[in-house]
Amino acid sequence: MVNSTGNQPIYRRALIDKYVERYAEGNMTARVRITRGIYPNSTLLYEGRGRIHLQGGAVQMGFGDEPQYMVSGTISVPQYHEVDDASVLPQINDLILILEHHDARTMGRTMRVMHVDAGGQFNSIITMSVLGSEESPTAVKPF
Repeated sequence: MVNSTGNQPIYRRALIDKYVERYAEGNMTARVRITRGIYPNSTLLYEGRGRIHLQGGAVQMGFGDEPQYMVSGTISVPQYHEVDDASVLPQINDLILILEHHDARTMGRTMRVMHVDAGGQFNSIITMSVLGSEESPTAVKPF
C-alpha cells in the first residue's frame, strides 16, 4: 500500500515482523524437550517453551496383533534458545516430549518429528509436523 502522497508505504515490514514474532512466541505456553538419538544415549537439543497446535487426524495402523492409533499435528518452538541464543536445529526423527501444557491429555506424550518447515515468511519460529501414538481403546490398563 502507498500513502496519500504516493511515496512510501503506510506500513513498516520490520514492525509487522516484530508483532507477528511477539504473537507467536506469546502463544508458546507449553514446555517441550527435543532430543535426538536413542535413550539412554540421546542428545538434548532444546528444552523450553513451545506451542502445541491441534493434534488430530487420527489414523489406524497395524503393527502385529493390535492396531495402533497414530495422531498428527504441529509443534512450534523459537528459532533460538532463550538462555544462550544458540540456534535450535531439529531434524526428522527427533523426538519431542511434551512436559507441560494446559491440556493434561497432551502432557507426557512423545511425538516424532516428521518434517521441519522451511522457506517460511518469518524466521524466528520453527514449526514441525509431528506424529505420535494414541492409547489404544482395547489395551489392557495396568492397575
